[in-house]
Amino acid sequence: MRVLFSVMVGLSFWATSVFIFWLVGFDLQVGTIKDGKMNDHWWLPPAVVLWTVLTYYASRNKT
Repeated sequence: MRVLFSVMVGLSFWATSVFIFWLVGFDLQVGTIKDGKMNDHWWLPPAVVLWTVLTYYASRNKT
């Protein structure tokens, strides 16, 4: 479970940073940005962060 949590932290950081850099105006080479669909996926960073929090609660020690 801890490995899954580590993967989720990395995914959360990547998805949120890509979205923030896109909002600031950086020219990123991501398929969703190239296709012009980034506005349709506004929900992705909050969903990934929520999933990371849920993964944390599932992976922490139950002592």
